[in-house]
Amino acid sequence: MLLLYIGKQTAYAINTPENGKYRIINTIIVLLITAVSLLLDRSQYILIEMAFSFAIYIVLNYKTQMKLYGKVNF
Repeated sequence: MLLLYIGKQTAYAINTPENGKYRIINTIIVLLITAVSLLLDRSQYILIEMAFSFAIYIVLNYKTQMKLYGKVNF
């Protein structure tokens, strides 16, 4: 999961360097959710929570792009 997330962040850093502050905030939020998920007792719950953290990342990224550009660039 971490490698996938780092790869995604690298692509954003190259293509949209102007939203660095938001990217760092989004990264901290998602990694905190993931770290908390590792404290759960069952592996199914951990995987669900990690999938939830990716969904949160998508929402945060959408909001960031709407704030910066007024539209979402895919």
